[in-house]
Amino acid sequence: MIEVEDNEILWANFSLYPRPPENSAVYGYITDEDTGDPINGANIELDWEGAQEQFYSNETVSDPSGFYFMNVAAGTVDLEVEADGYFREQTDEFIISDYETIQVDFSLISKPAETSVLYGYIEDKDTGTPINDVHVTIEWINIEVGHEYENDTYTDESGFYSINIAPGELYIDIRKMGYDYYDPYRHDNDENVWYNVSLEEETIEIDIAKPLRAFYINNNRLFPYYKSRIIGNIDIEVNVYEDWYGQGSAEKVEFYIDDVLKGTVDSEPFLWTWSEIKFGKHTIKVIAY
Repeated sequence: MIEVEDNEILWANFSLYPRPPENSAVYGYITDEDTGDPINGANIELDWEGAQEQFYSNETVSDPSGFYFMNVAAGTVDLEVEADGYFREQTDEFIISDYETIQVDFSLISKPAETSVLYGYIEDKDTGTPINDVHVTIEWINIEVGHEYENDTYTDESGFYSINIAPGELYIDIRKMGYDYYDPYRHDNDENVWYNVSLEEETIEIDIAKPLRAFYINNNRLFPYYKSRIIGNIDIEVNVYEDWYGQGSAEKVEFYIDDVLKGTVDSEPFLWTWSEIKFGKHTIKVIAY
């Protein structure tokens, strides 16, 4: 990334490597692990790395006989195969030389049939009102075959969700911005299941970044002090801590002096200047929403 300031001109020169000749090849067959039948339309992606840390990708699809073929340059190669209804498979990296042809076959394991349903209602724990647009994700895991897959959905206006699932070992993930992350961990399932959830509204964690325990004159910090000592105007700054979704946020922050609302800021930076002429001891309080 290059940063450019106003009225600044920067040179950005590049030296490009020519792509090497694709005089080698990788081919193979994609079949069903259980039946041995060919899989038509499987997507095969090839990632290539050269000796000078060059990279490129290529892809193709299998034909009705399950066959695929791709030209490639000499270098380090790995393949990844994906088809509807099957678990993704990939190779470890391998090296191919100039004018070499390598056969790499794949047998794909079909995903389990989603014969069950997980459903329920999600509501606010304090008010009991339904919560719309909650993201519900299930992760299905089979340790024996070493595969997993995900499925997800969202609640409607009534707080209802319904998601198809396969019997077995499930992990449920429930998230909604503004509410605490909810993770019920493992849930073994072999039939339709009702799963109602009450979410707690997230508490916004904030901190008064200024003033600190120091001596201030006209908004300037002079030296540390055992308490905040202020002469003249002072900027009161508030930081919002990170949450599950990354950088924390607030719709607004209210600033109180001695429990009296003095100012409201509805966008970052959350900063309000206290400029009243006051004497004695006073209390600063902030509330974020």
